[in-house]
Amino acid sequence: MATVSQTLNMAKSLYRNGDITLAIDLLEHHLENENCGEIWELLGVIYLVENQTERATCALEQSATLRQLSVGGHFALAECYRRREFREGECAIYLQLAGTSNTITNVSERSLA
Repeated sequence: MATVSQTLNMAKSLYRNGDITLAIDLLEHHLENENCGEIWELLGVIYLVENQTERATCALEQSATLRQLSVGGHFALAECYRRREFREGECAIYLQLAGTSNTITNVSERSLA
């Protein structure tokens, strides 16, 4: 079985090349063998971009139970909540991000990398 890092990199590559179904299948297959927050988060983001909001919400919430979401994961979950008109959840995420003192630093550092 591929490592988490290998699966993530392969799924991202597949997605960028337009092989969306293969990327999703790869991530879902990995989850059959290992319950991994990073895999759930990427799967949730892909679902969101593909307008599968219900699936995106479930995947991102599952990820959040296993690990802290990345800043991008938080924004994706907030967008899920916005689309589903769950304003309290959306606002809670934005308030949490605003209260994170190093959020801006983390985003800036990642965009420079």
